[in-house]
Amino acid sequence: SDGLPAWFPSAPRWPDDPRVLDEVIAAAKLPPMVRNLAAMESQQRRLDASHRHLKALARDAGFAGSGKRRVRALYDKLAEPAGFEACVENYPGGPEATASVGEFVQWLFSNGSVRQGYQPPPGGVVGRCDACGKAARGECGTCGENFCSRACLKASWPNHKSICDTVADNCQISLVLTAIEHRRALGNGEFSKC
Repeated sequence: SDGLPAWFPSAPRWPDDPRVLDEVIAAAKLPPMVRNLAAMESQQRRLDASHRHLKALARDAGFAGSGKRRVRALYDKLAEPAGFEACVENYPGGPEATASVGEFVQWLFSNGSVRQGYQPPPGGVVGRCDACGKAARGECGTCGENFCSRACLKASWPNHKSICDTVADNCQISLVLTAIEHRRALGNGEFSKC
């Protein structure tokens, strides 16, 4: 044991699949009230998925550079497909103003919200490894940030530790449910290798 969180090869399914959540709760013999706590934490997971979706759309559309674009175009091409709602008329300068993707996303996170019922695209969104930038479906077992491998998680740990500590302090139910789901899916022998 190197003191690092587990690395999981995929995101957990319990936040989006009530059947999987019920199976995990039953397998761990957790009280039914865990379902209500899990619902709150799955909202955070959906927000994270929407954020990953937004970043992927920006990257795929070539919007990730430093150029400025009309706010209405940024909203229509990035925010809305990624599940965000916001009144672009309230953007400083209105919807015809120009902004970089970073400026727009910062405003969106302060002034928008994820649409009720937002679901990531089928098959999910492939994120980018926080350490090397490669495509990654794997994630840190504590905070859910994307890493392509345990080696990248380990290399990034000095910079990554603070976000993990914050998530660990605030999302205990999520940590337990995710670990149980992955342990059941991978089997105890495989789980220890992740």
